[in-house]
Formats: sequence, structure tokens, C-alpha cells
Amino acid sequence: MKPGDKIVFKNSDAVTHNVFSTSKANPFTVKAQKGRRNHDDRINEEGVTEIRCAFHPKMKLVVQVQK
Repeated sequence: MKPGDKIVFKNSDAVTHNVFSTSKANPFTVKAQKGRRNHDDRINEEGVTEIRCAFHPKMKLVVQVQK
């Protein structure tokens, strides 16, 4: 991804998720997202952004942002 790109979190199952960044450079939190809904956000800062789900601790996404 490049700084300013939009990232879309698609919850395509029936389970509620919570998406949040553990990165200081790109902090955000998507509160409880019920099943079959989408949320988008922008990743603005370069570096590695780790994204997790509070309800499902084993879920993890790592996004590399660079120009």
C-alpha cells in the first residue's frame, strides 16, 4: 500500500469482529462490526501496520505502507 490508500475491512461472515491497529503510526479502531458489513479507513503513514481483532486474538493482518 501507499500512504493515503484506502483499506476496506469486509466482514463477510455472520460473526462480529473488531478491527484495530496496534501501530503508533496508523492508529484506528473499528468498534464491533456485525456480520456482513464493511468498513473502510485510510492508512496514511509509512511503515508496518499490524491489525488485530479484539474478539479473535489469533486474527492478525500486517500491512506494509511505503511510497
